[in-house]
Amino acid sequence: MPAGNSVDLKVENETIQKTTKCPSAFKCLSDKNFPLCAPESSIPGYGLFVHPAEINSCNYKMSFGNGFICTCPTRYEIFSRYKR
Repeated sequence: MPAGNSVDLKVENETIQKTTKCPSAFKCLSDKNFPLCAPESSIPGYGLFVHPAEINSCNYKMSFGNGFICTCPTRYEIFSRYKR
């Protein structure tokens, strides 16, 4: 990995184990340039309303009305811990 490209986000091992459908091999935890979906608001205990990042499909992104919900356990914990 190129110098300066690393990100220092930590999530619980239990959360990683729950994230069984990650299409990006957890790049959100290792690459600061990886595009995260922008959080709009939290759905406590379930996920996030998000503005999708410009990445290909994600197994955790679901259309909901005029918006999107992210149900990724790792993304939810990143938001909960780091507010990003």
